[in-house]
Amino acid sequence: IDAGGWQTLLASKYGRKADIINRGFSGYNSRLGWWMVQQISEAAKQSPDTIERGKDTLLTVFFGANDSVGPHIFLHVPLEEYGDNLRKIVRRSKEVLPDVTIVLISPPPIDEEAVLRVEWLRENGRSLFQTAAYAEECGRVAEEEGVLFLDINSLMQTQPDWKAMLSDGLHLSGAGNAFLAQQFLALLHDSPTARRFHPSLLPQHMPHFAAWKPALEGEQELD
Repeated sequence: IDAGGWQTLLASKYGRKADIINRGFSGYNSRLGWWMVQQISEAAKQSPDTIERGKDTLLTVFFGANDSVGPHIFLHVPLEEYGDNLRKIVRRSKEVLPDVTIVLISPPPIDEEAVLRVEWLRENGRSLFQTAAYAEECGRVAEEEGVLFLDINSLMQTQPDWKAMLSDGLHLSGAGNAFLAQQFLALLHDSPTARRFHPSLLPQHMPHFAAWKPALEGEQELD
């Protein structure tokens, strides 16, 4: 992810309103993601305020691009297992944080022509059709589990220049990251259950610096 990564863009939008914590790991798939969630959840259960924190927590789960590589690549996760892994991640997260809001994000589409021009991607067996199947499975799990779904795979392909949203046919470019951040905020805005997380509705922590002018000029006490 470049300097304009979607998490960075969201952090800018949420400045002094909420913390954006990025826990993305390059090359990881849903199998490793489920393993990590198990480790984290066991530690979280030992924290007395974990359940309380869940009320103000929004969790995004973004797997599928690595799961959907060809079966000859060690990162490949079969479609059925991919869905099961997402389901287990959602259920364990709800178990630890009963009031958490969860968004499943589909893998983006693949530009097959572009990946052929990148040596280390050329033989990975990724395809637009294969990735779409994983995106559909992601949506199916979201519907079954009653969580939000951001189908960035389909949304990107509604744009005439969607291939420019990928830097190498696989990873999001600056434009792709901006599009994902924009669609994520739109999803929150349009969701009755998650609208409260939209930055426009969150209070700002600490006053604007101009509000301190009288105190800084000695006209008021700095309390």
